[in-house]
Amino acid sequence: PGDVVGFAICLVDKDESHNSLQDNFSGSSQTKKNYTPVTSNHIRFFKNGAPMGHFVVSRGVKTGGEAFNDIKSGTYYPAISSYMGGTARVNFGPHFICPPRGLPTGMKLRPMSEMCPAPMEPEKVLEEFKKEKLLGKRVETDIVDIIHKAVLMEAKMRYEAYQKYRRDHIEEVRKGRNDRGAGTGDLPPVESTESKNLEGKSMDDKFDQEN
Repeated sequence: PGDVVGFAICLVDKDESHNSLQDNFSGSSQTKKNYTPVTSNHIRFFKNGAPMGHFVVSRGVKTGGEAFNDIKSGTYYPAISSYMGGTARVNFGPHFICPPRGLPTGMKLRPMSEMCPAPMEPEKVLEEFKKEKLLGKRVETDIVDIIHKAVLMEAKMRYEAYQKYRRDHIEEVRKGRNDRGAGTGDLPPVESTESKNLEGKSMDDKFDQEN
């Protein structure tokens, strides 16, 4: 297998110097009193999980490793530029084939995937839709039932697509680690497709019973 290149960006909050936009290098795991692991906007890289950069260890505190320091504040979006037919695959998490290691003391990374929240369960979506009372009292009951079923169906499609992505993502990471002889103990078990289908079927049955 080829090398895996990791990328992390830290944008320091004006009010909290240890807060990050994409990768929250939280001070909750500080090992030294009043120690702040991140003091400036920067970018760091990893190769097969190992940090690429110069580090300094002083009095038990590890610092450094930045590739680019004092970058401008703002909103950054992931992008790849290639040429001559070059291709690349990206992984925004939450699991990685080569998780980053060797971080400075007190630094924690958050995957880019956390910026995209998971969809609500279909029944919860329908419940929230009903609370909005978007359909007037004059709308016929049959039409209301049709709309509710359409909302539930769309929510179910989104939810199942997301769950499928998560299952495929975990299996892809698992395969990548197995190919490299790395451990997979931290990866969650994948639910079978059969159990997911049964879950979806029971949800449809419940809707029919309620209507």
